[in-house]
Formats: sequence, structure tokens, C-alpha cells
Amino acid sequence: MGRLRSKPPTAKQQRALNVALEVQQRGVPPTMAELAGLLGLGNPASAQSLMYGLERRGYAQIIAGRWVVRATPEADRG
Repeated sequence: MGRLRSKPPTAKQQRALNVALEVQQRGVPPTMAELAGLLGLGNPASAQSLMYGLERRGYAQIIAGRWVVRATPEADRG
């Protein structure tokens, strides 16, 4: 049985998570360029970095080439 990851998102990651969840509820997850624009970041790589942090905490994963986010962390399989 997996365990939940213990680290909550940072404030910046939480903001990215909230924005990504809002966009995702409209149909598809946002692109990194779209997420960067919505967060006021100058570079899609900055949004990507936030998403990798969320992935490490269990809140995001790449499915079919797009980031998919969730409101609660997925159980750690490791």
C-alpha cells in the first residue's frame, strides 16, 4: 500500500496547482506557455519547474504528453 507524500506544495506551487486545476476543469490541462501566462511568469520553463515540483509531491503527472493535476496527492508507490 502506498503512503501519501508528506510535503505540501510551496506557496508558488499551490498557486500553479490552483490555476492548473481551474483550467483543467474546463476540459484539458493547460500548456506550459498558457500556465506561465496565467501565473505572470516570463518563461514557460518556470511553469515547468513548478510542475516538476508538484510531480515530486504527488500532485501532478504527465499523461499523453500533458500535465494532469489533482487536488490531493496521489499515493507514493515507492
